[in-house]
Amino acid sequence: MSDAHAAARITLNEALTRAHAHWNAGQAAQAEQLCRSVLAASPDQPDALHLLGMMAHAYGKLDMAIDCLSAACSAPGVSAAYAANLAEMCRQKGLLERAEAAGREAVARDPMLVAGWNNLGITLQEAGKFEESRRCLERVVELHPDSADAHSNLGNTCRRQHQFDLAEAYYRRALALDHGHAQAHSNLAFLLSTQGRQDEAAAEARIAIELDPHLVEAYLNLAEAEASRHRHDAALRALDMLSAFAPRHPAERVARAKALLRMQRVDGALACARDALTLAPQSADAHHAHARALHALGRTDEALAAYREAARLPGVVREDALNGLIQLLDEARRPGDARAARDEMRAARPSPAFVRETDS
Repeated sequence: MSDAHAAARITLNEALTRAHAHWNAGQAAQAEQLCRSVLAASPDQPDALHLLGMMAHAYGKLDMAIDCLSAACSAPGVSAAYAANLAEMCRQKGLLERAEAAGREAVARDPMLVAGWNNLGITLQEAGKFEESRRCLERVVELHPDSADAHSNLGNTCRRQHQFDLAEAYYRRALALDHGHAQAHSNLAFLLSTQGRQDEAAAEARIAIELDPHLVEAYLNLAEAEASRHRHDAALRALDMLSAFAPRHPAERVARAKALLRMQRVDGALACARDALTLAPQSADAHHAHARALHALGRTDEALAAYREAARLPGVVREDALNGLIQLLDEARRPGDARAARDEMRAARPSPAFVRETDS
């Protein structure tokens, strides 16, 4: 008897138990069939929706995953972990406001949920809300002090607060806890590149790639280190390696646009930036890359609109986008608008009082 026929003769709970067992055994087709059988009988069943969403995410179907998780989380009394998972999926899609809302819901439902605090902290980090991000990730370290992930993520927020020594200490603590932590090696590569330590950065990025050949950020960090050493062909090769397993990844398209701009191949940069916008229309990074390419081509009105959109969207490029906007307004001899943009940038810049040290 097939699982589909069996599902009609067993309870929903039994069908879900079997679905999880199939999924854990690597039998995705059978797991999906059972989930859909459950949903045919009970269309709003949250556990089936959640499992179906997790399967969709595993197979790269992010839109479907978000739809399933959103429906699951709308049911009363569901696990806080469902909201935490939804937060991470929305973050990966660049939907930072939805991700933040889901993350806050997760920790409100369960203040001891490590994944909830972690996913909320990372989302706030990407949204540029660094002080809140830091509090969330310090909570993760408090709840799970032996977690290399927790220390690595906290290092990212400290890095973005320009507390580079503290960030490096967190990354190295993560590596002390787990020498094979590819993400920590990659994060350390980014920090070292930011500090101009490009040889060390490239070495750390290559270690990360050896440990995890599918770690997207490691290839991006290697490309940045190579480009910063004016090894532009090597930077493009790193991005080619990324494209081999993650074709048309939005971050790869943005990184390639930046690399091509450095090489003064502006038409190619514009095409890559437009690809990124198609793939991730709510990405501030994509809009910023688009603005820079348009600026380089002298397409002033379009570039102004793109800079403004990059500054409006949540993300960490807002100040760079406003700087580009100001430069372009100065070039266009629009001093009043440039003054207004400078005022906006000053208002957006966090007060130094919010940057603090911890005892960690």
